[in-house]
Amino acid sequence: MQGLGIRREKQREMFCRSSSSRSAAKALEVTRFNSQQQQVYQPFRPLPSPIPSKFRSLDANGRLEILANSLGLWFEYAPLIPSLTQEGFTPLTIEEITSISSVEQNRLVVAAKVNDSLVQSNTDLEIVSEFDLGGFKLLYEIRLLSVQQRAAAAYFIIENKLDAKGT
Repeated sequence: MQGLGIRREKQREMFCRSSSSRSAAKALEVTRFNSQQQQVYQPFRPLPSPIPSKFRSLDANGRLEILANSLGLWFEYAPLIPSLTQEGFTPLTIEEITSISSVEQNRLVVAAKVNDSLVQSNTDLEIVSEFDLGGFKLLYEIRLLSVQQRAAAAYFIIENKLDAKGT
């Protein structure tokens, strides 16, 4: 019996050693993971307001009026659409108030992002300004291209005097 007690004690001791080495290994893994996380961590930076500065002071009714009357250039008032959506307006409600169909709302918002990407990529401002009057339909069509391809497509569109119908 005494031999059985000694064996059990040795087994416990070996288990404790192995479990402590497992614990140590686990602690080492956690430390490595935490140090990797610290290297990858980036502090939260809120996104810039999607609303152009000249429209930030307007309430929802003011923004709806801007959209309804198309006051300004299309890429200036297009960001008002997502801001209204964030406030709870549905595309159908915006359509009823402004007469801009939900399809056109989508085109405006997407084209404004394409326009911004062209500006951010330092595309010649003369080329970008060619899309100021009604060019959202053309910019919407190049939405799936990379930034470099968009710039090349914008040059091509202006150079060949293409319109939204492709003529």
